[in-house]
Amino acid sequence: FLFATGNDESFPSQEVKMTTLIKSTWIAGTAIACVMAFGATSANAFLLDSFDDDTAGIVDNTNDGSSVSQIGTTSVINPTNTDLSNNERKLEIELTGGAGGGFADALILVNNGTLDFSTAASHTAVGSVFWEFDAFDLESLMFPNLAVKLNNNDNGGSIEFILESVGGGLSSLTRTLNAGVLGNFNYKLADFVGDVDLSQLNSAALIITGNQDLDLQLEFVGMPVSEPATLGLFGLGLIGLGMATRRRKTA
Repeated sequence: FLFATGNDESFPSQEVKMTTLIKSTWIAGTAIACVMAFGATSANAFLLDSFDDDTAGIVDNTNDGSSVSQIGTTSVINPTNTDLSNNERKLEIELTGGAGGGFADALILVNNGTLDFSTAASHTAVGSVFWEFDAFDLESLMFPNLAVKLNNNDNGGSIEFILESVGGGLSSLTRTLNAGVLGNFNYKLADFVGDVDLSQLNSAALIITGNQDLDLQLEFVGMPVSEPATLGLFGLGLIGLGMATRRRKTA
C-alpha cells in the first residue's frame, strides 16, 4: 500500500474537495432546474378538468325560464385527466334572451379537449359546468389563482366560479369577460366571497353568462404554474448550464 505523507500537493486538500463538491452539486441542481422549467411551461399545479372526455352537445331553443340538463340526455362524465378522485362532470344550458325556436340558439358541449359554449344572434344564455368529487385539500397547494384558459371568445359575457366544501361552505367570484380576451383567465382565491373550506373542497362550478352571438371555448380549468416561477427556474438553469460548460472547457 502507498500512503501520502507530508504536504504532497498531488492530493487535493479536504477544503478543495469540499469546494468542488459544492460547486458540482449546485451546477447539477441548477441544470435540473432548467429542465424543470421547460416542463413547467405548459403544466398545471392542479388540474380540475382538461375536457379530454367528450360530452354530446345539449341545446335550449325555448326561452321559457327553464334549463336543459345533461342529466337525462347523456350519462355523467368522469374526467380522466384530473387531480381529483371520483370526479364527475355534468353540463346545463338555459336560453335567457331571444325568441328561440332556432336550431341551436344556445349550445354547450365538450369536444376534442375543449368546452364549447355558444349563443345565436339576438340570443343570450347561461351555460353551466358542475363537478363533484371526493374531498380535496386545495389550500395545501399554496397557489394563489385558479384559472380557465380561453381559446376563443368573440363577444364576451361573464364567468362565475363557485367552490363548495364538505358541510356546505360556499364561495364564489364573478368576473366580467370582455370580448376578445384570451389565454389564462385568473381567479384569485383571496377574492372569493363566502365561507368555503378550501382544505375540504368537494364540488365546483362554472356559470357562463353569454352575450348575444357568442362563441366561447375553454381548454382547461385548474391552477397553472405561474410564469414568474417558470422563468425563475429557467434563468437559474441557464446559469447552471453555463457554468457546467465553462468547467468542461477549463478541465
